[in-house]
Amino acid sequence: MWRTGEFGDRARLPPAAAAALIPSARLVVIDEAGHMAHIDQPDQWLGAVREFLS
Repeated sequence: MWRTGEFGDRARLPPAAAAALIPSARLVVIDEAGHMAHIDQPDQWLGAVREFLS
Protein backbone atom coordinates (compact mmCIF):
# COMPACT_ATOMS: atom_id res chain seq x y z
CA MET A 1 0.00 0.00 0.00
CA TRP A 2 1.33 3.39 -0.95
CA ARG A 3 -0.55 6.24 0.61
CA THR A 4 0.01 9.88 -0.10
CA GLY A 5 -1.52 13.28 0.42
CA GLU A 6 -2.62 15.51 -2.41
CA PHE A 7 0.80 17.19 -2.70
CA GLY A 8 2.74 13.98 -3.21
CA ASP A 9 3.41 14.85 -6.85
CA ARG A 10 5.95 17.42 -5.59
CA ALA A 11 8.09 14.71 -3.97
CA ARG A 12 11.51 13.73 -5.29
CA LEU A 13 9.98 10.43 -6.41
CA PRO A 14 6.32 11.15 -7.15
CA PRO A 15 3.91 8.54 -5.77
CA ALA A 16 2.68 7.50 -9.21
CA ALA A 17 6.27 6.75 -10.27
CA ALA A 18 6.96 4.86 -7.04
CA ALA A 19 3.77 2.83 -7.36
CA ALA A 20 4.68 1.96 -10.94
CA LEU A 21 7.83 0.27 -9.62
CA ILE A 22 5.90 -2.07 -7.32
CA PRO A 23 4.11 -5.02 -8.94
CA SER A 24 0.34 -4.94 -8.37
CA ALA A 25 0.57 -1.66 -6.43
CA ARG A 26 -2.43 0.62 -6.17
CA LEU A 27 -1.98 4.34 -5.57
CA VAL A 28 -4.43 6.03 -3.20
CA VAL A 29 -4.40 9.83 -3.05
CA ILE A 30 -6.01 11.25 0.07
CA ASP A 31 -7.38 14.71 -0.66
CA GLU A 32 -6.51 17.63 1.60
CA ALA A 33 -3.93 15.61 3.55
CA GLY A 34 -0.24 16.01 4.15
CA HIS A 35 2.29 13.79 5.89
CA MET A 36 -0.23 12.85 8.57
CA ALA A 37 -3.09 11.69 6.38
CA HIS A 38 -4.42 9.46 9.17
CA ILE A 39 -5.02 12.62 11.23
CA ASP A 40 -5.86 15.07 8.41
CA GLN A 41 -8.45 12.80 6.75
CA PRO A 42 -9.04 9.81 9.03
CA ASP A 43 -12.12 8.50 7.21
CA GLN A 44 -10.43 8.45 3.79
CA TRP A 45 -7.28 6.93 5.29
CA LEU A 46 -9.15 4.23 7.18
CA GLY A 47 -11.18 3.38 4.08
CA ALA A 48 -7.98 2.90 2.08
CA VAL A 49 -6.44 0.74 4.80
CA ARG A 50 -9.57 -1.39 5.13
CA GLU A 51 -9.71 -1.92 1.35
CA PHE A 52 -6.02 -2.86 1.33
CA LEU A 53 -6.50 -5.42 4.11
CA SER A 54 -9.62 -7.00 2.62
